[in-house]
Amino acid sequence: MGVRMVTSKVVMFTIQGLLNDGEDFVCIPKGEPISIASDVSTIYPIDEECTSKFEKYCTDLKNMLPISTISSEINKSQANL
Repeated sequence: MGVRMVTSKVVMFTIQGLLNDGEDFVCIPKGEPISIASDVSTIYPIDEECTSKFEKYCTDLKNMLPISTISSEINKSQANL
């Protein structure tokens, strides 16, 4: 994802992916975090349910992959929430 323009009234960004390479999107900032998931550009607000699902996903990932470098990357991503 590349952010092309940010003002107090509009945010313009480009999605790079396998299916929709180079698609441009323009949205009105509302002061709330958003999440962009998958290559079909599903955009939805981040809420407690989304956060808890992500935390569960990270925990499950830790349990499946005991490699220390992967665990440290997961911990870094959790710290950024």
